[in-house]
Amino acid sequence: MSKSSKLRPCPALGRDISPADCGEPRQSRLACPADCPHNPFGPAHYSQLLEIEDRLDTKSLERLAPMLGVTFKLAKTAPLYGVTLLLAYGVGHCAVIVAAGTSTEMVQRFLNWNEKSRGVAMVKIICGVLVLLCGVWLIYSA
Repeated sequence: MSKSSKLRPCPALGRDISPADCGEPRQSRLACPADCPHNPFGPAHYSQLLEIEDRLDTKSLERLAPMLGVTFKLAKTAPLYGVTLLLAYGVGHCAVIVAAGTSTEMVQRFLNWNEKSRGVAMVKIICGVLVLLCGVWLIYSA
């Protein structure tokens, strides 16, 4: 796929841009029009945003419901244990969200890597060494 086929028309700039150049500065550095087809958060796509939010709420509740069931069952016999379990679940669940939100700069640097970046070479070397070590361990343990 050629690079030119990955470009999309940008109504705010009046030229074709890459999806990354469209998504990162959207609504902050670009004056995106309300009917921009690439802006999922624009007023023209509000109904789609509500559908996505509803699906996310449903999935979140599906994952939380078993934990609440266990917690309420434990709360009858061991209330402190039930509260501690629910608190640990909440902290663990929120810690992932906080880590993702506070590490955006690191993720952006990772996404900006290319074939010539030193970091990519380091990751390949580390992964290669880990694969070799796992192979040696499997041979040794067999």
